[in-house]
Amino acid sequence: IEHDLLMNPISEKQYFVLPLLHSGKKYLLTKSDLTNIIETSLLNSPYIYAEPLPIKNPYNNLIFDKSHLYTIYFFMKHGGFVLPSIFHQYFFYNFHLKLFRNNNEALIRKMHISSMIKTNNTKKMKSDIYNMIRVHNDNYINPERHIRIHHEFPIDTLISTMTPYLHMYYTSAYALDMTEKSTAMIDLKHQLNVFQKTSPTFGRKFMQPTSYIAI
Repeated sequence: IEHDLLMNPISEKQYFVLPLLHSGKKYLLTKSDLTNIIETSLLNSPYIYAEPLPIKNPYNNLIFDKSHLYTIYFFMKHGGFVLPSIFHQYFFYNFHLKLFRNNNEALIRKMHISSMIKTNNTKKMKSDIYNMIRVHNDNYINPERHIRIHHEFPIDTLISTMTPYLHMYYTSAYALDMTEKSTAMIDLKHQLNVFQKTSPTFGRKFMQPTSYIAI
């Protein structure tokens, strides 16, 4: 192997590269690739429910043995790298997937919520933003307190503006920690109120009046 998963050239001599013997062959894995592989597997949450997967070698799609996982763990821990907290929890339960899941469901959910901002596609984020705004508007009878988004409003602008609020919305809707969930609800309501007051015309479309000359 002469390249990482992003096709950047790598060498066994580089400090961030781990040579790993697996299924009779030696593979080179970078710390960055390992982190992505680990977090993708352990944070797997279809329909928001935690279903962590065994960590696999991306080059042959075979599951790593416990010996490989220990080698990876101590490579990260003693190599001067930031150790993924979710991987440390997996190590704590001796790389037993079921025990890890049963005792870390709230943490997996929390980290998955944070990753949703990066992994959700544009269509999904747009739908969630509209749902978030609908919930906000339902809290107020007075239409002047509502946030209105015209259907022709640029989607990129909408997503970039609403992303910080979307994280609070996901937490308020899906978090398992009730204190965290309640705090996110209160913060979201307050922050959207502030947004509506400071940017009351955001998302609206204004029509310029047409001038007519009498003949």
